[in-house]
Formats: sequence, C-alpha cells, structure tokens
Amino acid sequence: MSPPREKRFKEEGRGKKPSKEEDEFIEPEFDCNVISGAFGGGGDTMNARRKYLREVLSIRERPKFKETESEAPLLYFTKKELEDVMPGHVDRLVMTGTLVNCKVKKMFVDNGNCADIFLWQAFQKMNLDEEDLKPCNTALIAFNGRNTIPNGYIDLRLTLGTKEAYKSDWIRFIVADFPSEYNVILERPTIHDWDMLVSTKHQKLKIIGKQNTVITIAGDQKESRDCYFKSVRAVSNDFKNPAGVNPVGKQDSLRQKGQKPINMVELDMRDDTQIPRPEPDGEREEVIIGQETQTAKIEKGLANEDKVRLTECLRRNTDVFAWKSSEILRVDPDFCCHKLAVYPGSKPIAQKKRKVSAERRQVLEDHVKELLEAGFIREIQYTTWLSNVVMVKKPNGKWRVCTDYTDLNKVCPKDAYPMPNIDQLVDNSSGFHMLSFMDAYSGYNQIPLHPEDQEKTAFIAEKANYYYNVMPFGLKNSGATYQRMINQVFADQLGQIVEVYIDDMIVKSINSPVHTEDLEQTFQKLR
Repeated sequence: MSPPREKRFKEEGRGKKPSKEEDEFIEPEFDCNVISGAFGGGGDTMNARRKYLREVLSIRERPKFKETESEAPLLYFTKKELEDVMPGHVDRLVMTGTLVNCKVKKMFVDNGNCADIFLWQAFQKMNLDEEDLKPCNTALIAFNGRNTIPNGYIDLRLTLGTKEAYKSDWIRFIVADFPSEYNVILERPTIHDWDMLVSTKHQKLKIIGKQNTVITIAGDQKESRDCYFKSVRAVSNDFKNPAGVNPVGKQDSLRQKGQKPINMVELDMRDDTQIPRPEPDGEREEVIIGQETQTAKIEKGLANEDKVRLTECLRRNTDVFAWKSSEILRVDPDFCCHKLAVYPGSKPIAQKKRKVSAERRQVLEDHVKELLEAGFIREIQYTTWLSNVVMVKKPNGKWRVCTDYTDLNKVCPKDAYPMPNIDQLVDNSSGFHMLSFMDAYSGYNQIPLHPEDQEKTAFIAEKANYYYNVMPFGLKNSGATYQRMINQVFADQLGQIVEVYIDDMIVKSINSPVHTEDLEQTFQKLR
C-alpha cells in the first residue's frame, strides 16, 4: 500500500500539505501557454479574429441541437480495451494514417493545441509542391512564448482506419518547420470536426464512420516511446544553449539559433544525426603518421614503448589511409559491384528542383567540385530519373550530403542480407586490452555502380545535373552491399581480431605486441 498523501508530499520533497489557514487563493504571477495562433482564434485575418472575439464575449442563448431520427451511436471505452495496452503507462497517442496516397507514421493526436500541424520535413518527404502552399500570416506560439512562422497552409485528405472501416475527409494543415519527432500533429480542429473520442490511457481513438459504424483506431506505444525519448534527447542537447524568441521558417534558421532539427529521411544505415558515435575512453593525443596534416589519435596513457610501436606501424601503412576523396581507390568491379535491379516496367520519376538556402548552395557546390575531382560523378544532359539533394548536419558541425532517392528506392526490391547485431559486436569486443577504431573514408563511394544503373542516380545541382558511377549514399540496399563486401574482405578475421559494422571497424587484441601484428594483417587485407 502507498503511504498517505500527506506523507508522500514530505517524502518526495514537495513541501508540506497546506493547513486550513494557508489554503487561500494565490494570485498567478505569470502565464503558461500552449501552442496557439494560426487559425485557432477564428481565422488568419484580423476581421475573422474580431468576429470570433465578439462571439465569445456576446451573451446569448445557445442554439439547441435538433434530435434526428437516426441517432449516432454512443462512443465509450471499456476495461477490456486495456488488455492490449502496457499497464501503468503515460504514453502519448501516436498512430499511423494516410495523407493523400501516402502512409504516414508518427501522427500525434493532441487536444491541447489549436491547429493541425504538418511538419516541414514530412512535407518534403512526400514530395509535395511548395507552390500549393497558401500563405499563413499568423505565427504559432509555443509553450514558452517562442514564435514559429509557418511556411503556409495546405488542404490534404486524411484517411484513418482500414479498407473495411475508415473515415476520410479534407483537413487544413499548418505547415511549419520546427524540431519534432512527429510527422503530423492532429489537434482540436480535427478532433472536434470528426467527433473523436480520444483516450491516451486506452491508446485508442474512436470515430463514427459511414452508416453510423464505430471505428476504433489503436495507437502504437512503441512508436510513441521512441518519439518521446528522441525528443527528450534533442531537448537535452539544446538545453546547454537555449534559444530565445525564434521566428522560424526554415531548418537553416533553426541551426543558426543553436537548435538541432530532427532528420527524418533515413538515407542510409549510418544514423549519426541523432546520437554521437561512441568514442574510445580516456584522453587522446595526435601523432603525425605522414605529412604534417596527416595524423592519427592514440591514447595518452599508453606506455612509451607501445606508443612507439603503434606509431611506427601506422607510418609503415600510410598508403592504406585516404586524406581526401581523390586519394580513394575503388574496389574491383569483378569483386563487388552495386546493381539496382529496378522492377521491370517501372515509370521513371524526375523530381522538381527544391529551393535551398545560400549556405546549403555553397556546401553543395563544394561537394560537387570534390566529387568531380575524385571522378565519382559525371555531368548528364538528358535523364529520365532525377532526384534532389538532401543535406544533414552532423554532430561535429560538418554536412552530410545525400541524394533523396525515395522514388528510385520504391521500385527496387529489398536486399535482405543479414546485418550484424550491434549488441553482439560490443560483447565480442569486450575484454580485449587493445582496441583500434577505424572509419572507412567515403566507404560507399569505393564500390562501383553497375553501368546500366548509373544514369538512374542523376541528381540536381545548382548549375547542372550529374550522375554517379560509384555507389552513392541514399540508395535502398547500399548498406547491405557494403556489408556483404566487407564481410568477404575480412572473412578470415571477423570475430577473431576484427569486428565490422558497415564502414566502422574495430581491431582488437589481447596485448600491445600482438595488436601491432593484427593491425599489419588488417592493413594488408584492406590493400
């Protein structure tokens, strides 16, 4: 049994329970807001908001609802509907629905705000046209009073339910760009218009469909918790450098204000946009292994003899390292070559060019120049497939430039090659005295692309269109192709002295002399 409420107050540090004399009305000293603005005050114009205010302030008899012959069924929840829900939870209601003809996950149902919100990154992911956006002149006001200027609003058809029982209607969404783990936030306008009964405790909502049928739509608790923990992690990172009032319209503005936008586009298997990669424990120092700028990091606490042995080993094998894209060597096409295997009869899709900020244009221009110098891309004039470039900022402040091959990936079968289990790799590496961490430099670009598929990878740059002759980031099965290749390279060493997850490698040894031998053997394999 739990202790009495007064005892819990004291134990939990919440102060004592107020006495009768102290139980008086306290005047509030500040406001705690919710997300408001947009169409929540009656409309987007001053006249509409004034009319809404007059209706609120006017005193008049409320209209009576007329009874109809066919009464709608009552909506309610039962205890039995809690059987498939994790007990004792406080999860948000997050579900999956259909917008236009696209299945959209991470729809957050929240009755605390006044506008249905469609996140900008989801808008881009669905390849919707920016020209369809209509202007919205009213800012969204968040909990802390921070303003977000919407990109505009758009009417989209929302469908909830299954083919047998569903409800579908047009919803007016405010399109806004701010950090969020959700794609869509359904708020009071839709909840009221659709007569929804929402229960976060039951993790379900109920609506009335055609012929007065009751439609029950279940949420996804796992998705809800994933979104929650990612949101908390993002807020924790931003708390060190909180931003002030933020008139946000684009993701570039968010980054300039110190906020970290959430990347939704899963372009490849190496997701380092959310969590920084693990690093070796202890302090490290840089040692020169080639020219002055060609360095490696080793642990400061190593004995001098081990440092000398390790440094000499690295200097003997500098030919294995690449310091810029033009120094990267390619894998023999007879050994490994990436093929798209597009479904026969698939219709090519050419995406429209998207607007990018001046900063991103410069990043893209520098990236294209580097790829041309390395010989990874070639210019193309006539193409059927054409994709936009997506840029994601890494935790180290640099940009990862990928291509949005969403349309191309949809017409390619999935390569079900078994990927390594990260937990197992960590367990296999524990207990070893010496560990060396290596990262393949643009590892994907070392694998050639099949000649028949090269023009399908065409992408839009600022001054021309280009296509890849090597495997780029963003293709559906690029991670599987790279893992298959690396498993073949280290077939005799995997699990013994080497552990590999895609382009991250660890060489492990029981002591320092053996570690030098293991590194020499690994470098020889890489050659």
